[in-house]
Amino acid sequence: MRATEFLTESRVTGVRYNTDELYRHLVEEPENPKVDLTPNYPNYQVLVGEFVGVKKNRLLFKILSAELKPGQGSTEKIFRAMTTNTPIGIEVGKVKNRKVVEDLSRRGFLGGLGAAALGVTDVAQAKLTQPTPQKSEPINLLSNHPQHEALLQRAAKAAGIKGIELAQFMAQTNHESWDFSRLKEKGMGKGYFAKKYDPKHSPKTAKILGNKNVGDGEKYHGRGFIQLTGRDNYRMAQTALNIPLLQQPELAERPDIAAKIAIWYWQTRVKPHINNFNDTKAVTQKINPAMRGLQDRHAKFMDYKNIL
Repeated sequence: MRATEFLTESRVTGVRYNTDELYRHLVEEPENPKVDLTPNYPNYQVLVGEFVGVKKNRLLFKILSAELKPGQGSTEKIFRAMTTNTPIGIEVGKVKNRKVVEDLSRRGFLGGLGAAALGVTDVAQAKLTQPTPQKSEPINLLSNHPQHEALLQRAAKAAGIKGIELAQFMAQTNHESWDFSRLKEKGMGKGYFAKKYDPKHSPKTAKILGNKNVGDGEKYHGRGFIQLTGRDNYRMAQTALNIPLLQQPELAERPDIAAKIAIWYWQTRVKPHINNFNDTKAVTQKINPAMRGLQDRHAKFMDYKNIL
């Protein structure tokens, strides 16, 4: 549903990037894995750590984002790590999210330490000897804005979105929100949204979106993880979710509400029309009929498909 694309295509890989992403792609080293640490710290609803190394049988993680559950107090260890910008250490055998150890070992980050520390010969055997049930389902992240990504992925899973469908959902919302970095459509100059969406300047588009009054284009421009646009879409989301979006359209920029809107839109406007979620073209057509950013959407889908 995004109206304008600000992307640059790499002539080498064929993958499309915005300016900041292209710079990082060209000059920075590949990022270390980002992992969900909430199983070890259940008082947090979001706790994302970046693996930075191993020291004396302890995995070291730099805390990227942390969000406490309502009514819960912070853990001193996490608070200190974030305020001093130093990593936390967790003994390999005490990492409750076993997929973290298995994945790091499989990808060669541990050099065999993960399995050795557990006293077994391989990661598969380690999994069999650690049957402890997980209270919090692990999440796997790709973006440079893990807090929003983690929030949305948890909400999607709670709504029953999983497997290939979840990979496509995360890919599409990643693209629509500029790698989860922006929950509001960017205007280009004074009167941009009026010229683009108001009935006076763009009557055909305004009619499709249900914009009837002067100022509707500005008021109901794209917001959220899936760029909800137009009076009619805001009205339908308001009715379905019981959120006063017509009166307060800026609520659609709030991450928790943006997640609800994205899931509602997906389940009512996208999913009923899709027979195969591997078909990125068919999915994109229901979100952005102009098919803008198709290559980037599909590349992100393949990336999520490999980790979810």
